[in-house]
Amino acid sequence: MRRCFAALIVLADCVASSGTAALPGARAAVARIRIVVTTESPAATLSFDRGTIVDAVIASTDPDARARAGGQELSLTRSGHGLARTSFRLLASGFESGSVLRWRLRVPSASPTEIEIYNENDRSRALLVDRFDVDRSDNAFESRIDLLLTGGPVTIDAGPAPLVLAFEYPWYLYSTWTTSGRLRDRPMSLYSNENPEEVAHSLADARAAGLDGVIVSWVGNMTWSDRRLRIVLDQAQALGLKVSILVETLEAIDVLPDGTSGPSPDKVRRWLEKAVDTFSSHPGFLNVHGQPVIFVYAVDAFTHDDWTTIAASLAETSRHVHLLADATDPSFLDSFAGAFTYATATTPLDQLRQSEANQVRTTQSYNLLHDGARRIAAGTVSPGYDDRLLDREHPTMVDRADGAFYDAQWATALAARPDWILVTSWNEFYENTHIEPSVLYGHTYQMRTLLWSSRFHSAAGHDRRQAAKARRK
Repeated sequence: MRRCFAALIVLADCVASSGTAALPGARAAVARIRIVVTTESPAATLSFDRGTIVDAVIASTDPDARARAGGQELSLTRSGHGLARTSFRLLASGFESGSVLRWRLRVPSASPTEIEIYNENDRSRALLVDRFDVDRSDNAFESRIDLLLTGGPVTIDAGPAPLVLAFEYPWYLYSTWTTSGRLRDRPMSLYSNENPEEVAHSLADARAAGLDGVIVSWVGNMTWSDRRLRIVLDQAQALGLKVSILVETLEAIDVLPDGTSGPSPDKVRRWLEKAVDTFSSHPGFLNVHGQPVIFVYAVDAFTHDDWTTIAASLAETSRHVHLLADATDPSFLDSFAGAFTYATATTPLDQLRQSEANQVRTTQSYNLLHDGARRIAAGTVSPGYDDRLLDREHPTMVDRADGAFYDAQWATALAARPDWILVTSWNEFYENTHIEPSVLYGHTYQMRTLLWSSRFHSAAGHDRRQAAKARRK
């Protein structure tokens, strides 16, 4: 087996040093545009024929207006009367210099409508590109794309150093592997998460798989969870691995204001405070720019106001932390330093390609329209899924396809150009998402992870070098 891994490391080095032609395409440049629609019409739709909207901020003088922006379309509906002005501040990509952007405005009645289009690539001043006054229900007009690109493209700030991290679960004892009756597989070397030497052996396998660290599932009011996290921190540090935690928000059960029991935002806040105070100073804890990184599961179990309150409380008490949200709604980024999706195995691959690319692009560029620092975007990969032994109401199985499914997930993630790659999971044997060496799969997924991790680090390094060159020009 040592010879096998020696050959594998050589192969990984070859992948990492191969030409950039084998790497996915570079991140698309973006333009910052503001479109103002002034109309008495109860509805309006403005579409364009090329490029795509990455992110949008919308404001209207009509408090009853409902507006959205996505793809290649802006839409507006309102119940109020009189003239209203709605502003769409956009980040858009995919515009080609030298071409023309064709617009189409549709309103249900021939209401006089004014469209203003501004170039805001320079945040200090807006340049009027075009103004159109129309009075028909269906209208078409054009803008020169070069005028929208002047002063751009807007650059996405460099992200943190690239990392490949895997979710790690510390709930295994010797008896788990023999008496649970709910496991289809087990590790090649059985272990207890209470035994530091055996935890170190598992983590050494993770390091040999090309992982930079692990994200430990953590429940903030369980002494065993604290104890086993400390074991992972100590053993990972000795191996040169970084450790973060996944806060299991759905376990933060408390009595809610209405008298019922359920996940409590106040309890999650207390858990986050404990995580920062108790564990983040450990030298093995993952940090970015001197601040600890903590992953938060199922963020949408709580409201935006809940997270605004939690984030403000942490800041007010000088608990400076990078929280990464398990959420696809970019508006949560107002309170978080980044985003990821925990579960990707059950998403159809075509849909995943689009959703992963959109989430990464929106997260990395979020600060270009909103306040705060550049956010961290993490892509997720998984080898498959199978929870049919867990007595769940709707059991699900996603076949591993002899590793082809895992390869497809990695290729999809790399194409999106995330800052980090997360693997779901290192050792979640219950849901059969594990890549740890096991009886059923041997070292297959450990070896595949090493190869893909090497390619990701190579691609990310290439991106960072290109970005550095662009900044020097």
